[in-house]
Amino acid sequence: MNLLSTIKAKLKKKPHKEVILIMGYQAVEKGEKSINAFLRSENLYDWLSSGHYDYKYTAEQFFVKLSAAINMDPKIVKSELGFYEKTVKEYERYEDVYIFVNTNFKRASQPIFTLALMESFRLILPDKESLIFKSDKDVLDIISDFVASHYKVNKGELNIWGKIDNYIYHHNDDKTYTFDKKGKLFKDAPKIFEDHASIQL
Repeated sequence: MNLLSTIKAKLKKKPHKEVILIMGYQAVEKGEKSINAFLRSENLYDWLSSGHYDYKYTAEQFFVKLSAAINMDPKIVKSELGFYEKTVKEYERYEDVYIFVNTNFKRASQPIFTLALMESFRLILPDKESLIFKSDKDVLDIISDFVASHYKVNKGELNIWGKIDNYIYHHNDDKTYTFDKKGKLFKDAPKIFEDHASIQL
């Protein structure tokens, strides 16, 4: 059982009003609302990064106070907060990574507005949760599997952009890696110009 599940289980056995008063809330309704919001969280990372603030406690402060109120081991709580901080840094490392689907597109009569709307089809943001805490080799393997699946699902072609030629992955070390249609990494990848369609207001 993970820490969040343990806390939820303990909260079922203890009256919320008692917990709320121990936490120092003057208004029971406010404390109850925050507890219910906490209970809806799927994991502690979601809660701690939610930006929750009830005019008494931030999400992190609430977690610490709630844990103390139900007699959770402070060392476990501190360890969880440390892991959360490491996770935040890992997500930040992958903030700018993306995959460009190269079709060697040449614009003809397509309206720039339409192209801008369709840009997301060839500019893909990988699932960061699958990449964090992974080695570079593991990350490239994950991207390789994604590329092969993406090509197969789209039957080798993107609407309006044309037939897929290859994929360029931009890693968090500012290096680029080019994959072929089957997800195989090029050893000597050709230089590819990435044009991006955009509109400004």
